[in-house]
This record gives sequence, structure tokens and C-alpha cells, in this order.
Amino acid sequence: MKSSLNFLLVLSITIIMSCDQVNQNTNETVTENPSTVISNVKIDTNEVLVSHNMYKDPRDGKDYKTVTIGELTWFAENLNYAMDGSFSYNNSEENDAKYGRLYKWEVALNACPDGWHLSTEYDWQYTEKKLGMDFRELMYTRNRGTDEGGKMKVGGTSGMEVLYGGWRRKDGTYDAAEENAAFWTSTEADMAHAWHRDIDIGDDFIYRSRVVKSYGLSCRCVENHHVKDEEEE
Repeated sequence: MKSSLNFLLVLSITIIMSCDQVNQNTNETVTENPSTVISNVKIDTNEVLVSHNMYKDPRDGKDYKTVTIGELTWFAENLNYAMDGSFSYNNSEENDAKYGRLYKWEVALNACPDGWHLSTEYDWQYTEKKLGMDFRELMYTRNRGTDEGGKMKVGGTSGMEVLYGGWRRKDGTYDAAEENAAFWTSTEADMAHAWHRDIDIGDDFIYRSRVVKSYGLSCRCVENHHVKDEEEE
């Protein structure tokens, strides 16, 4: 009996050590959730590599800080490019330098400079996962994650430097500057709505929901780049 117990103990320890080794040597993927937009994309959340740079918009000469998180390079400032269908918060151009402009969704789709695009659901989910969000929460609506929103705020570890630029309602009124940051994605939810992200000054979650396309929200541009998936390796 004693010999049998010793054999079972050794076998159990061997199995546990083997499982740990597999977990350490396998890049985590999100293929377990077939509804997740970024399925098959390799994302190592053990170390978030962040690098900074600058970009000059050739259309108007404005300089933007950029940040690279994983394989995606983002504007680290809100887009501030004047065009029809974009607005200054409270109709005051003095707010543009700090908050950027607010764009209707159809306008936002074409607002980023050549070589860049309005951030997509894919871009947001990739970055949220990179910053530590559980893949099972990526497709949830409302508040998601733990502290990923906090990492995106000014002074946070992501370098995204999110400011609270508020929004413009479809009736032309403005709200929530210095309280809330609301960003379009280019991903359409239905004929009248598109998906957006929302980060509030009072918590560290990232809020995901549909918003009426005629609202004015902030824009973050992402450099055109193809993220490899497992099938290409």
C-alpha cells in the first residue's frame, strides 16, 4: 500500500510539472471564444512593450504623439483635424488643442491621415487584451475589465494618455468634458449605431456600447498594419 501511495504521489507531481511547462511555453490565444473579434491573434500579456514616437499630419502640419502597444501604433492624442461634420467642444476652438475635435461617425471613418485608420473593434480588443483584459470579457457590453481603463488614462502605463473630451449629442448640445472620454470605432453595430469605447474619470473600466452615428465623439487613429495570426507562422 505504501509503495502504491508513493507511486501515485510521484505521478501526480510529474503531471503538474508537465502542465506548468506547457503553460509557460505556449503563447496564449483567444481561440476558446469563437465570437471574439480577435480570435487566433497571439497576445502575450506577461509583458506589455510600449514605445513612443511622433507623427506630423501632412494635411495641416499638426504633430501627434504616438504609442506602440504590441503590434499596433496608436495616436496618443485625440485627432484634431478640422473638416465638415467635426466640431469643437462647446463650439470653442480653444478646446481643440486639448481635446481634439468631435466627429460624426460617417465623417470619422475618413478623418485619419493616409497610412492610418479610425480604430476598429479589432484594434480596441487587441489592445484591451494586451493590457490584461480577460478574453471572455472582450465582447461584453457596458463596463468591462478591471484596471485597463486606468492604464489608458494620462499617467497610466499604456501611454495612451486618454483625456476626457466629452461628446456632442445629435441635437448639437455638449456634455461630459473633464468627466468622460468617448471614442468611435469604425465597426458598425447596425444601420443607426456604431460601437464605441468610453472611459470615465471615476473608474478604471472600459465601457463598450452602441452609439447613434450622428453623435460627435473623439477619434484615435491607428497606423495601417497587419497583425500576424497563428496560421501565417
